[in-house]
Amino acid sequence: MERIRGKLLLLRPRAYPGRPSLPAMHNERVNVDLEDLQGRHWFLSIVGGPAVATIQMLPEMQIGKTIEIGQKLASFYMGSTCCIASPIKPHTSLHQSVSVGQPF
Repeated sequence: MERIRGKLLLLRPRAYPGRPSLPAMHNERVNVDLEDLQGRHWFLSIVGGPAVATIQMLPEMQIGKTIEIGQKLASFYMGSTCCIASPIKPHTSLHQSVSVGQPF
């Protein structure tokens, strides 16, 4: 896990034509490197936004800790967004929403 201090830009892609990932690269965030049982790496970035300013990782989230699918990792105060880089191709279409515990 790595906490990166940063800005709190608006988290709406339409606010940044041509650069929809701008907030994810400049806002305060916590990056988490996850390894699945097959040894594949997943990268999760928990991104703060305006009025959020606090990303609280759960105390039990420690390096080397085993987590379960759908397990809560952190809390946002006032909401925000998460970005994930997957080692496998998702079965969802572009811009489709997914919920916690729902396969993608």
